[in-house]
Amino acid sequence: MSLHRTQAGWLLIGAIMTLGSPVVKGLLPRMLLLWRNSFPRSNKELESEKARGDAFTWQVTLEGRAGALSVMHSFLLNCPDLLNEDITRRLLTPIESALAMLVKWSPIAKSMASIGTQSTPDAAKVSTAAARPGVAVATEDRSEISAGV
Repeated sequence: MSLHRTQAGWLLIGAIMTLGSPVVKGLLPRMLLLWRNSFPRSNKELESEKARGDAFTWQVTLEGRAGALSVMHSFLLNCPDLLNEDITRRLLTPIESALAMLVKWSPIAKSMASIGTQSTPDAAKVSTAAARPGVAVATEDRSEISAGV
């Protein structure tokens, strides 16, 4: 249930980004907070995550991060006029954290043999649907996720 809520939440937020700057401007402080809280704030916090949880916990975590990155992408595409030096600086922190996690991903995936195959298709679904609102994405079980606006 939490996995589906995470996916649905980020899909909805990604769709809101397509409404443009007038709508997003008032929501931007909350969005920056959501983006910041979706990723570890430091390398030390990232290191401590390695020992955290089981495969499902990692799947939910990765879904949240994929959704956050997708919404950031949608924000950059649909609201470029809201981008300033401060916003850019605040967006770089989660992006740097995502890149740092990619470097450390291999040992985590090996320690949880099933996580590599479980999270990748779902992360791609969230990423694709949130980045391209209006596009329905077929899942492995032949259901669809649509981020139409």
